[in-house]
Amino acid sequence: MKMTAEVYYLRKAIKQFEKTGERFYREKGIMVLVNEHSINRYKELTRKEPIK
Repeated sequence: MKMTAEVYYLRKAIKQFEKTGERFYREKGIMVLVNEHSINRYKELTRKEPIK
């Protein structure tokens, strides 16, 4: 499965949130806010089966 930029940044942001509790992740001019919506979006994008 090819990882999109969205999945890459969401994954890194969620991992950082789990380690430090920091809700904002910044890298190369990209800022990601970790909240319920972004966690659900990450789960939706990494689901193995297509959404019907």
